[in-house]
Amino acid sequence: MAAMPGLASAASSANAEFKVNLTINPDCNIDATDLNFGRHSTLENGATATSHLDVTCSHGTPYSVGLNAGNVKDSTLSNRLLKGGAGNAETVAYQLYQPDNKKVWGDTDANDRMAAVGSGFSQQYVVNGRIPTGHATPRPDDYSSIVTATVYF
Repeated sequence: MAAMPGLASAASSANAEFKVNLTINPDCNIDATDLNFGRHSTLENGATATSHLDVTCSHGTPYSVGLNAGNVKDSTLSNRLLKGGAGNAETVAYQLYQPDNKKVWGDTDANDRMAAVGSGFSQQYVVNGRIPTGHATPRPDDYSSIVTATVYF
């Protein structure tokens, strides 16, 4: 076969190199389920309930998870409060604990938070809620608070 006019013979070649890149940025996402103490006619014996946090962080990313005091006025990390509905100023004290059910789960600093390293997959944590025994029972109503769970990375 004759070479086409103006084209070099196929016996010659030239090369070029190029770099292929991929950057994995540290990233985390967090989801939470509601914690429901249920229905009670008295709080004399207290109450317990659990919630779950699902944390997904990039593989190898160190992170910590904190829980704030909630959105009820005067609620603190050491004295979390649930508040009744509109027109009801009564509150119910409760506390949230880390999965070991011994350490209060807070958000003041790294000592209050739950620390781990991301696996690239969802990691689930149990939030243990407790209303202490002997709590005075407020008037009938629905008592609630909104707690914010934050993942720091």
